[in-house]
Amino acid sequence: MGKSKQKKFKAKQQQPTGLPSVKDFETEIEFEETSTTNFSLQPIIEQLSSVNEETRECGCASLANLVSNPAHINILLQKDCIKILAPLFVDTSPQVSIKALGAIRNITVDGGIDACEALVKKDVLTPLVALFTQFEVGWNPDQISLKKLRDLRIEIFTEATHILLNLCEASETAVKIFNKENLVHLLWPCLQYKIYGYELSIAVAQCLQTVTEENKELIALCRLQDKASLLESIIADDALSTQHALLKTLVVGIITNISDEDFTSNNLLTVVVQTLSHVLMVDAVEVLRNDAQGNSQEATNGNSHSEKPQEKEKEKTTKKSRSTDNVTNILKAQQIALEVITNICCSEDDWEEVDTSESSSDEMSVDVNMEETADNFSSSDVSTEVQNAITSNHIFTKVLQKIEPVEIVPLLQNIDKQADILKSFERLQIYALLCCNNLVSSLEITHLGGMDNLHTVWSGLVKLSSSQIVMKNLELLEAITSCMRAVVQKLADLESPKLLEVSPQDLQFLYEMEQQCGQSDIKVNAVRIVSTIGCVFAKQLQPNSFLKDVGMFLLEICCKENDLRVIAESLDAMFDVFGEDHLDPIVREIQMVEKLKTLLPSLKTQIQNKKKSLGEHYPVISTARINLIRFIKYKTQSS
Repeated sequence: MGKSKQKKFKAKQQQPTGLPSVKDFETEIEFEETSTTNFSLQPIIEQLSSVNEETRECGCASLANLVSNPAHINILLQKDCIKILAPLFVDTSPQVSIKALGAIRNITVDGGIDACEALVKKDVLTPLVALFTQFEVGWNPDQISLKKLRDLRIEIFTEATHILLNLCEASETAVKIFNKENLVHLLWPCLQYKIYGYELSIAVAQCLQTVTEENKELIALCRLQDKASLLESIIADDALSTQHALLKTLVVGIITNISDEDFTSNNLLTVVVQTLSHVLMVDAVEVLRNDAQGNSQEATNGNSHSEKPQEKEKEKTTKKSRSTDNVTNILKAQQIALEVITNICCSEDDWEEVDTSESSSDEMSVDVNMEETADNFSSSDVSTEVQNAITSNHIFTKVLQKIEPVEIVPLLQNIDKQADILKSFERLQIYALLCCNNLVSSLEITHLGGMDNLHTVWSGLVKLSSSQIVMKNLELLEAITSCMRAVVQKLADLESPKLLEVSPQDLQFLYEMEQQCGQSDIKVNAVRIVSTIGCVFAKQLQPNSFLKDVGMFLLEICCKENDLRVIAESLDAMFDVFGEDHLDPIVREIQMVEKLKTLLPSLKTQIQNKKKSLGEHYPVISTARINLIRFIKYKTQSS
């Protein structure tokens, strides 16, 4: 007679891998149908738990397909399927391991930051680290005799690295675990693309660039000579492939992350900027055109009767995919290059902390000199060495070239993933605008080509902002207006006389943009651009009628706008422009003080009601209200 097992009190057995057993979690998951889904997880869970290798593989593939729907991702996370799926990273079958990794990678991509943070909380990093530790430091795939197994090992490591990258981008906890488990020593040797191949080396470089950013603990390890030598050897290699261009750019990103204060005083700066310059020099449209033309010619001439139809179609698909990879690699490399240049030119300004405490009384007995304006910008804090390197490599000109819109739709006919490529070109344009914004703010005017060149940039941005396509793309419009704001501020700091030639009609597009656009950042940019030009006119002793239009524009925003952040920006702009006593006639003409007095009670009520939802913007908004009280008091006394 057989013996029965008392499952209720059975002690858990230690797993050989050190990971939880799939069966340990099966009883924790509820499988009832919900109103938000039309599928049951029960069959998939049974597949994942099967002793049959092919069945487990099928279960992983099913989950990978499900996560294309965000609603499914939430359900999978809620039902704790991850506790069953993740341990399959270290399955005895490489195929199951790859499929499990693929499913989790899909979740990290399609689920975004929230899903990544949830995965970290569900301890997906434990099986992931366990998988990495199955590889020796400096493991060499060439030592695996069987090609199929060698390819599988490389694919597993690559998939695992992509997951690690996505988790570390989203979660500080993941970065801490990366440091604690000393994964850098395992990943670093895999930058050797001649051993591991470009796909794996690029994935590793992407991950290392992410985890080395402001990571003091890791940076100290990465500065060791053996690691630095490998980075330098990759940059020194003049391979011409688009894959190598991407890898080199990522390596430059790692170098800038781990470099110390002496970065600008040695030859490293020159090497870095030259490498970025060469990457930006590549015309991605030309790369796309050449590949598209090549594929078109192959399709026209590919009438050989000696080839089977299946083989011809397979070759055609391969070439289209290769073309897609070429342009994608260049676009990624150039985006990273722009990001690195932006970071190199960032000056670490010390910002004064704002007192966030709310005053118990609206009537504050504080002396305020309204003649002082808020826009007191210091000169560039970027070192001379950096500015010279940027100028000698014509970086500003190359960045401006990336801002110009391109027409690529006709070139996409023989290319795969057309929507993705269009999006990548758009992202490149946004990165270029943000980089231009930073260059203009950080560099001296001589390194920007002079004031005339900067006025030309302004005209180009105005034209770009008026495009109907741009008006429908709020992210792009925000980048454009941010760049416009930096340009006009630089011109104002330099007291460009051409700014005094601006008329109300010239700024009509900004008035309309503020009224029609629904995004706060764009509205704020429009307000600040107008007020910056207004401040230039305000410095003239003879009041200009242009300021009347500016004042009415700002008042209308304060009285009609619902967004407190935009109202606060408009109030600050009003204080900046109309703080001077000689402008009091205009202040009286447009009844500014009277209208602001009417605004004050409702503004106080709005701030109190929305205090909890304002978040990081609350201090600025609260300060604007307090300054409004001061402004009204000052202008009332001076009139």
